[in-house]
Amino acid sequence: MREWARSRHRSWVITASALLGACAPERPVQVCEYWVLPAIAVEAADATTGAALTATASGFVRDGAYSDSLQWCTMGMYPGTRCAALERPGTYDVEVRHHGYDTWTTRGVAVTNGPCHVNTVVLQAKLSKEP
Repeated sequence: MREWARSRHRSWVITASALLGACAPERPVQVCEYWVLPAIAVEAADATTGAALTATASGFVRDGAYSDSLQWCTMGMYPGTRCAALERPGTYDVEVRHHGYDTWTTRGVAVTNGPCHVNTVVLQAKLSKEP
C-alpha cells in the first residue's frame, strides 16, 4: 500500500510539473510603472561659469509638424529639468532660450521607445552670454 501511495505521489508531481512548465511564459513578464516620461529633458547652464539656468530658461522641441514647449519637470527621474514630448518617440530639434544669452540649439536628437516608456534623452544646454 505504501509503494502505491509513493508511486501515485510521484506521478502527480510529474504531471503538475509538466502542466506548470507548459504554462510558463517564454519571456519574463514586463511590469511597467504608471508614470509618464519625457522624450527630452534639458538642463541649462552658463557655458563659462556653469551656473544653473534651468529654472528661468525656456524653449521648445520640434519633430516635423509636432512641437512642444519645454516645461518645468518635477516628475519621474528628471526633477529640476525642462521636459517636453511626454512618451513620444521621434527625432527632435531642440531650442533653449534665456534672457541675456544666445539661443542654444541642437538638431536630430533621436528618442526611441523602450519596453514601457520612451528612452528619455537628457541634454546639457551650455548657454553663452550675448556679446
